[in-house]
Amino acid sequence: MNSGVDRIDLLNLYLGRRRPNDQFATCNLGTLRVELSVDYDMRVKDIDRKRHWTASATISGVARSDQQSILLHEPDNDGGVWDACELLTFLTGRRVTVDAERDRYSGSLGPPLGQACIGIEVLCAANAAWANREALVQGNLHVPLLLLNAAADSRDFQVVGALHYTALNIVADSWSTTRGPDIDSASRQRLMESVASAVDGAAIGDFCGEYKAVLRARIQQGLGSATDKLITLFRTLDLLPDVLSESAARRVAEVNSCRNALVHTGRIRQLSKRTTEQSKQTAVALTLGVAADVCRLAIGSRLGFTTKTVGSLSQHPQELRQYFETGYWRGKPLGGSEGVVG
Repeated sequence: MNSGVDRIDLLNLYLGRRRPNDQFATCNLGTLRVELSVDYDMRVKDIDRKRHWTASATISGVARSDQQSILLHEPDNDGGVWDACELLTFLTGRRVTVDAERDRYSGSLGPPLGQACIGIEVLCAANAAWANREALVQGNLHVPLLLLNAAADSRDFQVVGALHYTALNIVADSWSTTRGPDIDSASRQRLMESVASAVDGAAIGDFCGEYKAVLRARIQQGLGSATDKLITLFRTLDLLPDVLSESAARRVAEVNSCRNALVHTGRIRQLSKRTTEQSKQTAVALTLGVAADVCRLAIGSRLGFTTKTVGSLSQHPQELRQYFETGYWRGKPLGGSEGVVG
């Protein structure tokens, strides 16, 4: 990405219709400097036109930067441009890139599905996030950040859903989760060998190998189910109380059910006591709203965001708490009231 040019246009960076005051219109990302264009207002007036790229800012210091981008599978000596674009994409919910990379993406798809902070604080939040990139990578949370960003490039429900739920899977695995009572690796190995012997002794013919593989994988996973992992994650993020009500447990199970159906079949599951239309409404809200907001909450906290500083939009869990407590999402009961709320 680093072509030796010191100043590069940033495409699609949008902080609102009006250029903010200078203190909110520039930021330093290590040795890089991001600055909104002087004529920003004019440049962004048509930013929501489909497949349209708008050069609304610049990033300078690129050729002189010895920084690496680390928010990818292997570090890249690009001066940090990739990381700058990915962080700005996460913060705004809109794909931010440079001209050399624009063909990878779809261009503007209109207003974002979600964002981590309000427009005026985007560049301040980018500065804070830059200082916490390594913590993100150490927790493997850069991967769900990239997946949420990839979802910003699509409006196909199955595509966005697969990306959001894969991100949620990784967050659940990465975020202080438990796999149930643990046993040491030697004991786990003995257990797998004993189970394999039992399968061999059952004389089930050609299916022996397949059953042993399935049981071995289950033993490696431990005693915690996928729903257990979500409960642990949600509790860690203070979205659930220690004592879980029956209705809250059911809503966590619905998140997992919608995830399983969409990831494994590409379809929306018919939910209990719900019409087909109510099942669709619930699946859309859980997929585009709840799953993504949980990921933003977890990722944002690792980037140093709090309710009292920059990135606060991603750190207010009230809507998520209300959903698990009452069944209401953004002021409305999910899927109708029968068998849902309460």
